[in-house]
Amino acid sequence: MNKDAKSSLFSCTSRSSSSRNTLLPYSFTEEQKRDLISYISNNDFNSFSKLINKNNVNFHIDNNRHTALHLSIIFKRENFVRHLIGLDAEPHIKTYDEKDAFDLAFTYQCKFIFDNEIKENKETIRDIQNRNSLLLTEKNKLTEKCDKLQVENVAVFKENKDLKDRYELKTIYADTIKAELNNVNALNKTLLENNTKLNDESKTLKSVNAKLLVDNEKFEREIKVLTAEKSALEEKLENSNKRLRDQDESYDGLLSTLKKRRRE
Repeated sequence: MNKDAKSSLFSCTSRSSSSRNTLLPYSFTEEQKRDLISYISNNDFNSFSKLINKNNVNFHIDNNRHTALHLSIIFKRENFVRHLIGLDAEPHIKTYDEKDAFDLAFTYQCKFIFDNEIKENKETIRDIQNRNSLLLTEKNKLTEKCDKLQVENVAVFKENKDLKDRYELKTIYADTIKAELNNVNALNKTLLENNTKLNDESKTLKSVNAKLLVDNEKFEREIKVLTAEKSALEEKLENSNKRLRDQDESYDGLLSTLKKRRRE
């Protein structure tokens, strides 16, 4: 580092008060700030590590808005840098010149901070890969669930279609019943008209019936004659059947005798 850079680095009065309105509040006393700068420049790690901690690691230690991490990078104090990173020093805090720790590391060729960043990035990548693996597993589960839901949706769609078809059939059936009911009403009207006609015809039939009664008596007499003839015919038929049965028995006996003789 050249003399001008170091002079600029340790100048506590080089910025006007108006230019420091946006600075973060300091937690160190002026003496502590000077001590920290001295420890870093003189590579006094033991004294430095006693003064710095997690609570004050990110506070500025000069009016150029340098933090302990910034100055450790400028002086290429690797052990200081690693210690500060272990205390969760924030590398993205800007200096007065709007440079963060990575900008300074690039300018002053302090590559170990990049090594640490690469290591952290690798860990971050591993974490991302693990999360991606978990997300992929979850995605597969969700895909399976979606497939099941798709199958269920198809079944529900089919069921809805069946219900719609049944509803349409019921609607058609209801319309058919309504039409048939209208037909029944019309038929009922016709039947009432026919009933009137039937009543008139009934009177005519009564007179006809009286005549039929007379004829019926005649028919009954004829039926008695026919019944007597039927009885005689049935008796003759019974006698004929008896003779046929006797002949069948004679035939069966003769057939049995012939079979017996054949076997002999």
